[in-house]
Amino acid sequence: VQSFEAAYGLLQNAGGTVVMLSSVTYSKVTTLPACDYPVTVTSKTGAEGICSNSHIIVGGDTTFRNMSFTLLKASTGTTICGGGHKLVMDEGITVNPFVNDTDAYYFCLEGGNPNAAVDSTDLTVKSGQYRYIYAGGYTRNVTGDVKLTMTGGITANLAATRTGTISGDVEMAFSGTAKVTGNIYGGAATSGKL
Repeated sequence: VQSFEAAYGLLQNAGGTVVMLSSVTYSKVTTLPACDYPVTVTSKTGAEGICSNSHIIVGGDTTFRNMSFTLLKASTGTTICGGGHKLVMDEGITVNPFVNDTDAYYFCLEGGNPNAAVDSTDLTVKSGQYRYIYAGGYTRNVTGDVKLTMTGGITANLAATRTGTISGDVEMAFSGTAKVTGNIYGGAATSGKL
């Protein structure tokens, strides 16, 4: 298969697993192909993965496991996005920050889509380190329910949304080794409201 996107797209009608043998690099927003069945993405050794300086949006229910994500620029809002699909950051996720003289910049996680409203979100975090986790959308609306399950991993801050609205219920559950070092907002991070 010529590319990671092509391998992901081959599973759109059946689901399955993509094993990354080497890392891929993106310099612009990347939306993976639409998939009607669950896809698992993993890597050969755990070191391979996705390097990017912009958003990564999955095209269907996706589990990332035993792989890496590397941020390539100083950014406080670059996200790995569920796009309204079920997104699982499973065991063995390593997030490599962009480091400069003043800070270490990590990816954010978002259940929604940075470009459009979604019907609902379902985000599970079991490992990895993130700058911010948005259970719903970053700035876009969620017209239904928002769900976050965090059993591991670490984030500086967590919110249902940053500035978007949520029309349904918000459910956020924490257990295991999950760690939030800063604030948890049940509503919008900027106003506390939904």
